[in-house]
Amino acid sequence: MRACEALITNHISFSLALGGNDVVRHPLPADPLGKASRLLVLEPEDFTAADQEVLNGIEASRRLTSLPDALRQVSPAVRVESGAAVRVFPRVARGRAVVHILNWDYDPSTDTVRSIEQLPVRLDLAKLGVGNATAATLYAPGAEPVRLDVAGGKALLRHAGLWSILEMKSPN
Repeated sequence: MRACEALITNHISFSLALGGNDVVRHPLPADPLGKASRLLVLEPEDFTAADQEVLNGIEASRRLTSLPDALRQVSPAVRVESGAAVRVFPRVARGRAVVHILNWDYDPSTDTVRSIEQLPVRLDLAKLGVGNATAATLYAPGAEPVRLDVAGGKALLRHAGLWSILEMKSPN
């Protein structure tokens, strides 16, 4: 769980694959794991012999063996530059990308999320498939869409409430 939290905090998208054991027959899925660009395996000795064989069949250069290695080697397509409690979830399609921005800074005393002012978002436009984008549109519930400039791989959100969507398109 600590590894998952660290990946989330560092805006690294991931899937979780669980193997089986002597009681639960649930082998690791070789096909999806083989297609992964990177694979973080924290406790290889805890896997069954069959699952270890699947893991060993994956190119060594794509396997990471520690959380610090993963945090050092994997560069997320989107990250928030402040220390704010924000999670980003990029989604891509041909020629366009959207980034869901969730503000998790919940204040139980008021039962609301604290708004964030001036939130810089770093974007790897090439990874998002919109390498030439120079603008984005920000959508938020109850607000009019706002056009934002994207310069140097950065967009600045003037205000972030609970949830926003940042949309970018490749120019034609």
